[in-house]
Formats: sequence, structure tokens, C-alpha cells
Amino acid sequence: MAGARWRAIPPGDRFLFVRFGTWKSFADGAQPRIDDAGHFALPLPADSPGPDARVEFRSGVQGLVGRVVAVDQPGHRVFVEHPAVRFVELRVEPRRPGRWMLHLYVDGQDGTPWQMLNHTLPSRALVPEGMSLHGALLEDDAGSPRLPTLTTAFVTLDGSQREVTIRGSGHWCAIRLERQGTKAVALLLDPQRRPSGVRCHIEPSGACRLWVPDGASGIQVRLEPGGAQDFDAARDEITLR
Repeated sequence: MAGARWRAIPPGDRFLFVRFGTWKSFADGAQPRIDDAGHFALPLPADSPGPDARVEFRSGVQGLVGRVVAVDQPGHRVFVEHPAVRFVELRVEPRRPGRWMLHLYVDGQDGTPWQMLNHTLPSRALVPEGMSLHGALLEDDAGSPRLPTLTTAFVTLDGSQREVTIRGSGHWCAIRLERQGTKAVALLLDPQRRPSGVRCHIEPSGACRLWVPDGASGIQVRLEPGGAQDFDAARDEITLR
């Protein structure tokens, strides 16, 4: 059971499921649902877990580790504490009406998105307590294929604001490669100069157009061979000879 603190959490800010322990029910992905009173039920093994057992509260693909407060083996009860959560309402204003995606990452953990939102889902981000999120708004260009081809905004969330507006804006930059036998990849640097967003690939003696969102700190062109070169984000044309 999640304890008395559960009822003090607004229903919209609660995690709905819990994964508990390291035995079969956890390995199989069983996720008991937490009811409105903060209770959940699951079979406990003979060697009931101690206070160091893992409990993870989940909502969709997001999960945060809670804390086991006490184990009442005779009473078949385990008391767990819900982690502190902060939700941020996102007001997404894309560059043009249509499909968009928003990938959010925990700072320092850029491998897998913490949360992925799109135009079909409620625009609400979960920010772990004591952490910050960063990400990019991705949109379709006119006549583009199925996947988004433009990065139109960067966003940073620390949970201190209840609502954040993300507005797609920026400018085009034409990138030309006037070298034989050299390929290139052009990409964006976010406000913290991290490589981020959609990239464009340039064949030898080729060109591409890269949408540069407001707030980008630079454009990076990676030459193969030749290494990486950084350019000012305000540029609307880059030629590599």
C-alpha cells in the first residue's frame, strides 16, 4: 500500500501502477494497479522483501523509484512511499499545423528518451524531482516522408513552472559541400552545445537545407574525411570548399 500520503497527491499527478521486488512478478513485467485509496495487491514470496527491496511507480513508459517504509509479514502488508513528482503542462505551438513529436531526455542521460510526446497525446511532461529535462520539438516539412524532418524548437524543463510554451520558429540554412570524395553530416547544437535534433546528410558535391530553430547555439558539419567544423547558428548559408 502507498500510505496516507497517497490521498494528498492530486489524482492527475499519481502514478497508476507499481512494480515491486526482483522476483517473478517483476521479471514478467507484472504491474499491479494502485486504487484510489493507495492500495495494490500482489503475491509475496515466502521470503518477503525487506526495506531494501526495489519498488518502482510507473505511468506509461516513465517510472520512478519509491521507498519501502515497512514490511508487515504476519499481516501480509508492505508499506511503500510514493516518489515526489512534478508535472509540467506543455503548450506546443508548432511552426505549422500538422504532426509533431517532442523527445525529452534527463540531463546527463541522452541515450534513451525519458518521455516522447506527439500531437495525438496530452502535452504533459513528468519531471523527476531534483532533475532537469531537455529536448527538441520535431516537425514535418511540406511534402516530407513519414518521419519528422525539422527541429523547430529546443526546450529545458526543471519543474519550477507549471506551464511552458514551446513555439516552433527559426530560419533555413543552406549548406553546400564543394568537395570531391567527401561526405558530410550537418546537425544542430542545442543551447548547451549538445548535438540534438534532426540531421541532414550531404553527398560529395551536394547540398542540403537545415532548419535552425531559435535558441540553437550553433551548426556543426562533420566531414568524412575531414573532421567536424562548427558555425554560428545565425548563418543562412554555409559553403565548404
